[in-house]
Amino acid sequence: MSLMLHAGGYSASLADITNVVTPKPTATHVPISHRYFLEQVLEALAYHGYTVTDQKHGLMGKAGEDYFGVITLDRVSPTGDFTHVLGLRNSHRHRFAAQAALGSRVFVCDNLAFRASDAVVKFSRKHTTFILRDFPRLCIDKVAELPGYFADTERQIDRWKTTILGTDPVEVRRTAADLCMTALTKGATNGRLLPRVWQEFNREDGPGGHNSLKGSNLWSLFNAFTEVEKTTDSPAESQRRTARLSTMLDGICHAIDDAREDEIEDRYWSGTGELINDESYERYLNS
Repeated sequence: MSLMLHAGGYSASLADITNVVTPKPTATHVPISHRYFLEQVLEALAYHGYTVTDQKHGLMGKAGEDYFGVITLDRVSPTGDFTHVLGLRNSHRHRFAAQAALGSRVFVCDNLAFRASDAVVKFSRKHTTFILRDFPRLCIDKVAELPGYFADTERQIDRWKTTILGTDPVEVRRTAADLCMTALTKGATNGRLLPRVWQEFNREDGPGGHNSLKGSNLWSLFNAFTEVEKTTDSPAESQRRTARLSTMLDGICHAIDDAREDEIEDRYWSGTGELINDESYERYLNS
């Protein structure tokens, strides 16, 4: 696994992270060292029985003021095609809080993506008074909740795999094009990246040249976006974009569910709330 860093970022070793000088605290800003931040997360993971199978780190800024990391956990999806990761970031210059976000890594292509769940975003602590007191407990408490996030992510991806964009190639391309434009308006991509996303989705050998990811479903389109993000301009922006993309795709799935419920009501239930046809309704539920 590689951590792509651009726009002034560079890969860093644990020694590099340790050697970054942490600014002195003020009355309103109490920065913590990047190494301390990382160690608290790793200790919380170990406390709850997780094994870290890989970790990559990077720094940004002339003096390494901003830290980014990706920790791969020993939690593989039931289908065996992706694993769970934590994306980490910490800043000494007021850019963002000390934060961890749940994500996934697809094995075949090494694509990373992060979720935008409110519960995950709260794995965060601003650099204010008592951060040194509060952050270790925050890590312990939030890592304890990870199994629920894992299950949600696995259900989320399973749903994307079963959500088809169309019944013929023309409809698939039209739906995919509409979703690409929606992603652009929602900040899940940008005008520079979008043409490459479209190119990846339409590759004969699948996004990133991986036939296993080629298809006419949301999962294939999702991996076209994340394939492009592997060489993007900023790890922070990449995390934000993939989180917005996940939220957008989940919204599409919810809209499909709502439409299906409306169809059930229109086709099988009377205005008085009585079931019109028990047998046909049962067949519909099992279809």
